Amino acid sequence: MQSQRRNLIVIAILGAAFAAGVVLFLARGGGALLSGPAVAIVVVAVAVVTGAVVLIATVVRRRGRHAGISPTEMAAQFDLTYQAKAESAFHQQFGKLPGIPSGRGGKVEHVFVGRIAGRLITAFQHLYITMAGQTPVPVYHTVLVLATRPWPALTVRRRGALGRLFYRMGVRRGLQLENEAFNLGMRVTTADPDFAVLILGPEMQRFLLDSPAVTWHIDHGRVAAISNGRMRFDRIGDSLDRMRRFWDLVPSELEAW
Repeated sequence: MQSQRRNLIVIAILGAAFAAGVVLFLARGGGALLSGPAVAIVVVAVAVVTGAVVLIATVVRRRGRHAGISPTEMAAQFDLTYQAKAESAFHQQFGKLPGIPSGRGGKVEHVFVGRIAGRLITAFQHLYITMAGQTPVPVYHTVLVLATRPWPALTVRRRGALGRLFYRMGVRRGLQLENEAFNLGMRVTTADPDFAVLILGPEMQRFLLDSPAVTWHIDHGRVAAISNGRMRFDRIGDSLDRMRRFWDLVPSELEAW
């Protein structure tokens, strides 16, 4: 947070110096040396620099609201238990979800456990170290897992740019549903199409399409929501709400599946 503030101060000083220099130049008659379009470009440049400073200040201020909140405080706020590091049994239970590297370099940390909608919910951060040449590169995923009945396996993930291109060309892999925007944006793979059609109703499709960066996976009595990046403690409440909304959209007849 301190480094962000230092960067903001440097940018603000540079922006202010630039704007002051332009104003001084114009005040001393420098504008007469420039054509009308050139003056307009200078004014636009000043506006852009000023806007960038304001935007960065806003982002830093918003992040700062939660920068001092610890994971234990967030756990207490949402009635969750917290562990900084997971035990080995936890790795065996949650270490093989789609999109998460399952090699020996994987590490589970920041584990939150609680209940929503009467069901067990587990949230954690997965860290995997890969190598780019001789440089170690950390790869983070944030995962929320909600306990369910033992439903058939199903995965919903965003199609990449190439996948969307192939779809438009008629190469349509995955289960096709009635929402064409959903079919284009998301790919559904499942061991049981009947189950997939039942759980992925029109409202559920719209809900999943609203957060296309999240991969959803069902297997072994659990549904997991997986997203790239570090866990944001200040967004745990939003993540819990997303899982609660998912459960609210599950048809009641699947309780007896």
